[in-house]
Amino acid sequence: MKGSRDMHPILANSRILIHLLTIVLLLQGCGISKSFQFAPGVTRIPDQPIGIGAIDNAAGSEIPFDYEPYFRNALKSALLKNHITYDEIEDAKLVLDVKILEYQAGDAFKRWLWPGYGKTICFVRAKINDRASNQQLAVVNVRRSIAYGGLYTVGAYKYVFDNVADAVADELKEHR
Repeated sequence: MKGSRDMHPILANSRILIHLLTIVLLLQGCGISKSFQFAPGVTRIPDQPIGIGAIDNAAGSEIPFDYEPYFRNALKSALLKNHITYDEIEDAKLVLDVKILEYQAGDAFKRWLWPGYGKTICFVRAKINDRASNQQLAVVNVRRSIAYGGLYTVGAYKYVFDNVADAVADELKEHR
């Protein structure tokens, strides 16, 4: 019987290839991407209280829970955690309107079986507007995906909104 040192070179190389492919799948499958763009002529977000306006589902897919109050609360918590003053919408100088552009609930069991299968995705576009001038100040795009995992990713269909809310607030804080 041959030892592993005497393994045929093709088998040894295929093991390395399988390990590299697994690492690539794991690294690319989950993550968050963000972009921030000021409106023309705007250089920063004023340090004024922000209210949360409309939260619309434009994804064309059903979200399997009452997402609007959940996401609104997650945004409020994320703003406060980033030391951004939150105000009720009636009194707010700045308004954050959010549109959900893509959503897939995913499935933890499928992610466990095969990374990428059963992926949870949430992609939003958040616009910050000055209420007094009715001017758009900036746009934040955030896309969060959870493509691999198992039991510890149960509930990702819901907590993906917390991740996205944190990313939106981080971007707002960075550009104030």
